[in-house]
Amino acid sequence: MTLVPGPGMRRVSHGRWFPVRMGNVRTRCYRAGVLDAEDFPLADVSERLAEPDTVVWVDFVHPAVDDLAGLAGELDLHALAIEDALAPHQRSKIVG
Repeated sequence: MTLVPGPGMRRVSHGRWFPVRMGNVRTRCYRAGVLDAEDFPLADVSERLAEPDTVVWVDFVHPAVDDLAGLAGELDLHALAIEDALAPHQRSKIVG
């Protein structure tokens, strides 16, 4: 099966095209270095981070604005951090 370029397609190595789901989010929670939970809602991130010895990992593939806004609300991120995450080729900044 040959995939052709179009909306929702991305070119990867060797000129091949693959479908990309927009707004794809995956979450993982590690407690004491061991995977404790995965694929939980973004709304649960702050609750899980409040637990001791816990690390939360959030993977975004082509994040939707709503996904980033939800995470920003959970983590109290500055609006400029979200704006920069959506714009390509942004330089790192310090916001005080």
